[in-house]
Amino acid sequence: MYSIRKYKPSDRNQLRYIAMETAWDSYKKSDKKREAVAIMYNDYFTKYESDNIFVAADENDVPVGYVICSTDYDLFVQKNNEEFLKKAMSLYKPIVIVHIMLMFALKQIDYNRRVHLHIDLLPEAQHQGLGRKLLDELSNHLYKNGYEYMAVCGVNKYAAGYKFYIKYGFVTYKNLLFGRATLGIFTKEKSNG
Repeated sequence: MYSIRKYKPSDRNQLRYIAMETAWDSYKKSDKKREAVAIMYNDYFTKYESDNIFVAADENDVPVGYVICSTDYDLFVQKNNEEFLKKAMSLYKPIVIVHIMLMFALKQIDYNRRVHLHIDLLPEAQHQGLGRKLLDELSNHLYKNGYEYMAVCGVNKYAAGYKFYIKYGFVTYKNLLFGRATLGIFTKEKSNG
């Protein structure tokens, strides 16, 4: 049985593990690449915007998935430039190039729609409705805090994740290069029932 709850600082290492385990196969081929994944797609969020993280936890309260979100685009860019890009660059340069493309794509979005998210679930926790529940929690949180829109950027239009977001109600906000898109949805109060 799984539950959805707010992130706790003690979850940090487990969220880094989930990020590495759910990364693209090409990113899992060495410890350096795996560490670069955690730096680029996890560490900023847990350090600077932990109030915007929700986890799916197992019966032992160990996270098996999460949704992380940035509501402050300027802080996201500033801290990535100051702190995270250099660390990741020393480990695996291509991931930094992808991340810079993400930041550029976000800049092209209307300012009030730059609230962006990532969602990851370990394989054993997938296909159980947890992704939907995590997004419901995040949507409620954002709505209550005055954010009207959330987006996911750089989604591969041929991947299962794209179908998941569309089924949830996201719409294509902007098509990007290489078969990728930015998807968005208005926030609102949702039931987790």
